[in-house]
Amino acid sequence: MIAMLRQFAVLATALVTMILPQGGACQSPPATGIVIMHGKAGAPGKHVAALASRLEQQGYLVANLEMPWSARRQYDADVSAADREVEAALDALRSKGGAEAVHRGT
Repeated sequence: MIAMLRQFAVLATALVTMILPQGGACQSPPATGIVIMHGKAGAPGKHVAALASRLEQQGYLVANLEMPWSARRQYDADVSAADREVEAALDALRSKGGAEAVHRGT
């Protein structure tokens, strides 16, 4: 699990590096939706909040989810339910115009 979380952190960092321009705003907002998932015992308002905010400022459609493994929820749902929550968030972003939808975790 820890190795997977580290892998997600690397992916999130790579995502930010690839999609955010250095020193300026995007010329035109991309039609990409991004689902962000916090790490174990985390929360959407903690470590991933700045990432979510920056992506929204750049014109991305963002869903910053509170996952079942958050400190508040304390594993209140199983893996299948968590998958459904992520799928629902992806569907919501698509319905808002996201031609592409991706999810990343930390």
